[in-house]
Amino acid sequence: MLFTTFNVTYAFNRSFFKGGTILGIMGPSSLAGDFQGWFHDKVTDDPVFEEWKYQVPNQPVVNLNFTYAYDFIPDQKWIDIYGVLDARLGNLYIDATPTLGLRFGKFNKLSQSVGTDTSLLSNSSIIELFFQSTISSSVSFFNGTAQGSLFQRNFEYAVDSLNMLHTIITLNTYFSANRFSFGIEHYFTFGQVLSNERHVYARVIFKYKL
Repeated sequence: MLFTTFNVTYAFNRSFFKGGTILGIMGPSSLAGDFQGWFHDKVTDDPVFEEWKYQVPNQPVVNLNFTYAYDFIPDQKWIDIYGVLDARLGNLYIDATPTLGLRFGKFNKLSQSVGTDTSLLSNSSIIELFFQSTISSSVSFFNGTAQGSLFQRNFEYAVDSLNMLHTIITLNTYFSANRFSFGIEHYFTFGQVLSNERHVYARVIFKYKL
């Protein structure tokens, strides 16, 4: 999938609201499979994944995303408990996800932290270095990556029955200073597409604020 995002964030004393749009294309025309195949072949010298032949057909993607986050104990300095409600609506995802989060260490306000992807709003010189863990329970009504088109159900490899309720646990470590942000995120998913599916993966993020 090849896409771009547009987001607007409204920050308050102990909460924030974010609304945004994903615009892109999904399918072979996104060149995602070609890029991954080239990277594995030329850079890492790994086997090229054959599973790309099962990817969804070409289609434009338009998705609306909404997030509301609330800090339950904003006056605490080294530990924080917060809640988040995410909702997505479009031909990529239709779902709603409540999340409970815990973080401890040295961190900025919830609305200005790398851990909630709001560090762009921070004008603070505070160095962040903290551990963050979340648990989410998502209600999913549509997943375009597994079911193909929202309107034309002719994807040959579409899942027969999408699991509507799944759980995600994350264990993350973040660091930010001045314009730089860095994070290591671990995801543990349970039943995200199929009810008996378990998947564990990690990703590294690096951001520079202009």
